[in-house]
Amino acid sequence: EESERSYKDTKREFSRFFKQASFLKEQIGDLTDEKRAVLDKDMWMYKIKEMVCIDWITQGRLGNNTFEFLNACPTKMKYELLTIIKDKDNLLDWYETKEDYLLPDKYLDVPEIDFLELDLPSLINKIE
Repeated sequence: EESERSYKDTKREFSRFFKQASFLKEQIGDLTDEKRAVLDKDMWMYKIKEMVCIDWITQGRLGNNTFEFLNACPTKMKYELLTIIKDKDNLLDWYETKEDYLLPDKYLDVPEIDFLELDLPSLINKIE
C-alpha cells in the first residue's frame, strides 16, 4: 500500500514538473549561456526584493540573511538593488501587487503519462 501511494505521488509530481518544463520551454526557447545568466540575475533580483519587503513588513528593518544575500551579489547588481531598496514605498507597492507564477490552464489538461512505457531520452530532448 505504501509503495502504491509513493508511486502515485511520484507520477503526480513528475506530471506537474513536465507541464511546468513544457510551459517554460515554450516561453524561454533555447537556453543559451547568455539567457541563463539573465534569468539567474532576474531570479535573484526578484528573490532579494521579496526578502527586503518581508523583512520591512515583519521586522521594520533588513534582516541578517537579507543583508548577507545582498552583500554577496556582484557589485553592479548590488547597486541596482540598493537603488530599488531606497524607494521603500515603491518597492512595497510592487510586493503588494506582484502576481505569483501560475501555470496557464492549457497546461493543466496535458494527458496523463504512461510511466511504464516512458521513453525518457526523447522526453528529455523535448524539454531541452
